[in-house]
Amino acid sequence: INNNIGHDLKLLPIGKARECMIQLIFNEKLYIDNRVKRSSVIKICLDYAKITFTVNSISKAVCRIMEYYLKNEMKDQYNDWYYSSEKKLGQYLSIEYMLAGSAKEWLHNFFELVKQRYLTGNSYECRWAKDISVWTFENVYPALTTHCGEELCELANCIYFEEEKKKKSYHGILHEQELYYGLSDNASRMYMSRHETFKYFFINLFRTNLKIGMKWAISFTNKALGNFAENKQDAVINISLYFPDTKEIKKYYANSAMWMCRIKEHQVPTIISDIVYYAKEELIEYLEYFKQDQKIFLKMGEWIKKEIYGKSNNVAMLSIIQEI
Repeated sequence: INNNIGHDLKLLPIGKARECMIQLIFNEKLYIDNRVKRSSVIKICLDYAKITFTVNSISKAVCRIMEYYLKNEMKDQYNDWYYSSEKKLGQYLSIEYMLAGSAKEWLHNFFELVKQRYLTGNSYECRWAKDISVWTFENVYPALTTHCGEELCELANCIYFEEEKKKKSYHGILHEQELYYGLSDNASRMYMSRHETFKYFFINLFRTNLKIGMKWAISFTNKALGNFAENKQDAVINISLYFPDTKEIKKYYANSAMWMCRIKEHQVPTIISDIVYYAKEELIEYLEYFKQDQKIFLKMGEWIKKEIYGKSNNVAMLSIIQEI
């Protein structure tokens, strides 16, 4: 390493040599005050984060370096990072997300900060919180949903149910449907159509943290469709199902739009149909994977039925069972 001010790394090693180089940068604090160019440090850390088998001590060193850069980038709100959060912060956050197992505490606090600024911050902070949340959902990695699944679900609830406190809702004809469901403007069809928000988030969540994914999918749709049933009582009926094994009768909100939302667009808000669709796709994939082992296959199928029948309040989620 040429550690004069602002110099690049003279070597860009691979394998064990890369790990040693990162450890040296961290131990000697060469990332501080740009003693080694930041771009060079980011490059070697990103290359390390992409490998399949990482070393705990090196991963922690990489995360501490990224957290140092993030802290310095974020401490001055007037250096325009509020307006270009993806460009300014994304390069560091991507590495943190890839190595989320070594950054759980920092990420937990970061997501709490995002929620706080969205709900109580000024207009710049609210805009930043929304942008960084959507960017996070679109740039999720398996490690992030594995180690921070609950935090991501709480962030989604905040962004898509809560309206920014300092912002007047612009719900009009185009957003009236979302309003009935208690959703924020961020869940409007116009906004959601510009972002594949849940494609990567939901797939990774279900594949790495199935129980948390199912719990969130059910609770989110329960809340949204429960709001709709309360606000549009003339558009919803209650159906009852009898379960002979337990001798229980359970009621569910129903209409044709809920039942068809998994296969036909614009029946319900996009965010709800996305959740139902991707839940169905991932659960079928799980069952396909286990179909050669009848014992596990049947156990998995029974668990899915128990979760959906027992915890859902609507036929949108019940339609998943019919599809399976």
